[in-house]
Order: sequence, then structure tokens, then C-alpha cells
Amino acid sequence: MENKVNKKVAFHTLGCKVNICETEALIRIFENSGYTVVDFNDKADIYVINTCSVTNIADRKSRQMIHRARKAAPDAVIIATGCYVEGLDEETAGELNCDRLIDNAHKNEIVAQAEKIAITKMGKHVRADVKIEDGCNQFCSYCIIPYRRGRVSCRPQDSILREVSQLAATGHKEIVLAGIHISSYGRDKLAGLIRSIGDIEGIERVRLGSLEPRLIDEKFLEGLRGVRQFCPHFHLSLQSGCDKTLKAMNRHYTTDEFRRGVELIRSCWEHPAITTDVIAGFPGESREDFEISKAFTDEMRFYQMHIFPYSRRKGTAADRMPGQLTMAEKQKRVDELEEINNRNTQAFIDYYIGRDMEVLVEENDGEYLTGHTPEYVRVKLPTEDYGTECINSLVRCRGDKFILS
Repeated sequence: MENKVNKKVAFHTLGCKVNICETEALIRIFENSGYTVVDFNDKADIYVINTCSVTNIADRKSRQMIHRARKAAPDAVIIATGCYVEGLDEETAGELNCDRLIDNAHKNEIVAQAEKIAITKMGKHVRADVKIEDGCNQFCSYCIIPYRRGRVSCRPQDSILREVSQLAATGHKEIVLAGIHISSYGRDKLAGLIRSIGDIEGIERVRLGSLEPRLIDEKFLEGLRGVRQFCPHFHLSLQSGCDKTLKAMNRHYTTDEFRRGVELIRSCWEHPAITTDVIAGFPGESREDFEISKAFTDEMRFYQMHIFPYSRRKGTAADRMPGQLTMAEKQKRVDELEEINNRNTQAFIDYYIGRDMEVLVEENDGEYLTGHTPEYVRVKLPTEDYGTECINSLVRCRGDKFILS
């Protein structure tokens, strides 16, 4: 494969925003080397699967996508990277029917090289995920990621700002700051970075990825309020609304501290979006513990909860804990949390009916223009009312004239 001109490469990404933005960096490298990027369902010369290992289900999906690529293109080169392949050897690569495994350390070297290459405009994307940090030092008892990703490594601010400037020059309007544990970037440094991004011409929105509740204080929030482009959408990782369970998870905050952070956010913005993650059925979580957690999630009135049944991961402390629950019981608890989630999500969306809002338009399916508000509420605008020239533009509209979801 010496001559790369006219060669085709396809990508499939599983997992978190870090994987998404690392895939985008790989795409840029291939494009600048003369490759054409095609859909994963199309015929390609090379298939890159950026894998995830946060749960057993993620492991299985990673294997499935590798096998799917091999079945679709027996003669193609199949490359797997990401957390699932971390620590696997070449013999395992053969068992996976994969030509090459690239661990995260090597993938990060590719990303660093990609910063030296001019970023090309990628299709109709209006939002870009930019990685500011990798690794995690928290060692939550249920999580394998610190063992796969390693310790925290923060990216220099000047490198981040160069990438954002290049993205702005190619038409991107919104930047999402991503990382495995972006709170490790530091409260003051993170606020300063957001202010600097807000000064870059062409950037209309800046959004944060997942945050630890302990990061939230008055000074940090006041700094964010001073940035016009900042989107008041906070994803605060809860995991459980029961202090006993939080301690067993090795989470370093209490529900009182979490509640205080939510109250501070809501005192700074009229109707900010607060989303979270919740694990149902953690080892040793009694029915009483779960009821306490469930009541707390209802009290917080989250816009959205990402709810997961606890998944055992070999090598973690939680895998060795007594009191492992059955999948049936874990799923029952997931279903109960979903009822709360659906009700609170609808209440959050209903707030905007009859109100003026700003939407960043991202797609046009012919009938509707689709985009998101600063709070990440998805909006569908009738194309016949707004025209077809609104892609990658900010549009003002009223809640009784569009469809919210």
C-alpha cells in the first residue's frame, strides 16, 4: 500500500468524546496523506475501529465491529485502537481477525503529529470535540479506565488554542472541551482556557464535557458567566444519590456537596441544563440505598440522566466486592430511574415552549432543519419556514414554532 492516493479509509468510533475527537484527528492525518474517508458501511482499503472498554457491552461491541469490517472486506487492512485493545498482544490481534492493534500511547503520538498538519474542513460538521486532557487519577472502584488510559496528562493551552483557531478557520462554530477527567485540568486554568477560546474569531459556542462536582464554586461559575459563548450545560457525574454507595464507589464527594454545586449553577443562569450519569445496582446497594439514590435524582431535576446497570470489570475493586446483584434486579432499578428521567426531561423541555431561543443549525433532511440550543435541547425547524441556507448558522426562533426533543 505504498501509493496512498485514491485509497479509501473508514472509521467507526465507540465510547466517549475523547475517542470521538481522537478519531477526528486520525481522519485529518489520513486525509492529508491522500486518503478518501468513506462511510463505515462502504467498501474501503483500511478500516479503523476506535474501541471502548468502559463496560462488558462495550468490549463486545468493539469485537463485533472488528468482525463486521473483516466480513465486509476480507482483503482490507483492519486496525483497532482505543481502550479495548490496551494491553492485548499480536496473538490476540490474530484471534480478533485484526491486522494491527494500536494502543492508546501510540494513538496519542499520532494525535500529536496531527497538530502539525493543517486541519481540513470535514463535511458539514459545525461542532468539534477538542481533547484537553487524557488519563485519570481518581480510581473509582468500578472503573477500569485509569488502568487503561494511565495517569492524568494535560495538554498545553497554546496547543489547544492553535487547534481551535484552525477549526474556526474551517467554519466550526462550536467547541466541546473533552477529556477523560477534564476537572484535572484545574479550575482556574479551565476557566482561563474558556475565556481565551471565547476571544477566537468565529467561535460562537464553547461547551464543557463531563465535570466532577467538586470543581463547581462561585469563582469558577462567575468566570464562565463572563464568556458570551459559554453554553450553560453542565454534565456533573453523580453515579449514586446515596452517600453510602458513593463511599463504596470511591467517589470523593457527598450528596450535600453535589446539591450545593447544582444550587450554585442554578443561581447563575435562568434555566441551565444539568445532566448526569447514574449507576444502578452497584455491589452492596440495598433496596433502601437505591430508594435514597432514586429520591435524590428526582430532587435534582436533571435534564437528562445517562443510566447504566453496574457492569463488572476484572481488575477493579468493585469486581471483588460482595453483594453482587443479579442482572434482572439491576435492570429493574434502571427502569425505575428511567421513569424519573423521562418525566424530568419532558419538564425541562416544556419550559421553552413559547420562549425565544437560539439554535445552531447542524443538518437539513429536506423537511426539517435540526440543531441544538445552548442547553443542548434538540430542535427541529420546518425548512419551508427557515430556508435551506441556515446550516452552520445561529437562528432565533420561538418555542411555539418549532419541535423540541
